[in-house]
Amino acid sequence: MAGEKILIVEDEADQARMMTLWLEQNGYEVITAHDGVEGLDRALHERPEMIILDLRLPKLPGIQLLQALNSHGFTPPTIIVTAYSSDEIAVQALRLGVRDYLRKPFDLGDLLNAVQRVLEEARLRQERDAFFEELEQRVEELTRLQQVSLHLVQISLETDIKDLYRKLNEQAVTLLDAEMSAI
Repeated sequence: MAGEKILIVEDEADQARMMTLWLEQNGYEVITAHDGVEGLDRALHERPEMIILDLRLPKLPGIQLLQALNSHGFTPPTIIVTAYSSDEIAVQALRLGVRDYLRKPFDLGDLLNAVQRVLEEARLRQERDAFFEELEQRVEELTRLQQVSLHLVQISLETDIKDLYRKLNEQAVTLLDAEMSAI
């Protein structure tokens, strides 16, 4: 579903402009940053639904930007776009929550597909989390209702026992009165 806010953190102006135009043409709101420090600031203040992040950035590398976002408790879905990659960096990025990894140069169609897929996954995750939260609340409500019901049953049983005891006493008194009258 288009309309989401995407932060592109890319130091190559032409690359940033090309991605921005493509995503805007496809209905997304795009904000940009040209170095890691600006990217961190914009991410924390504007809270985008997604980040597209180059790894090699001036002032603050992409991996350190991800670590800083994690330390602030903000972990939006992220796609890495980079010309420089290694298995070690890819694993580190995935451990920091990166959802996809595109090597430059990449096809804009591939970028759009990745954005749509990652945002859909994030939406489904949010729906799942909301469902489980609602389910947890309902279980708590049912547990409370069960406790109240058990308490009411206990009171009812106690009342029935007291009523039975009272009736037995009345019968005993009646029998004793009858026996006393007969004497």
